[in-house]
Amino acid sequence: MVMCKCGRAALMKTSKTSKNPERRFYTCPQMRSKCKFFVWIDPPVNSPPSPELGFHKAPNHSSSIEVRFEELKHEIRRKDAALVMSWCILVGLLVLILVVVLISLLLKPS
Repeated sequence: MVMCKCGRAALMKTSKTSKNPERRFYTCPQMRSKCKFFVWIDPPVNSPPSPELGFHKAPNHSSSIEVRFEELKHEIRRKDAALVMSWCILVGLLVLILVVVLISLLLKPS
């Protein structure tokens, strides 16, 4: 999960401008926030020409890769927590069943 400077989960939005059409970015979720958090996810559509041989520079994908890496780390943490919670519930239910069986055996007239 990408966090903004004020500690909130950043929102992913899509640019609607003619300069950056359909380009995705992260921003602070709080309207008119003072943190002014903003980071592009997608590379620019038209990168400026490279001086070497007149070719266009390859877009820098490192920021989008880093953002995706953070998203995946958050997803793994969330799934790990869910797995631990599931095991705790399972163990709790088994202990409860064991207690009920033991009590029923102890209270059973001989």
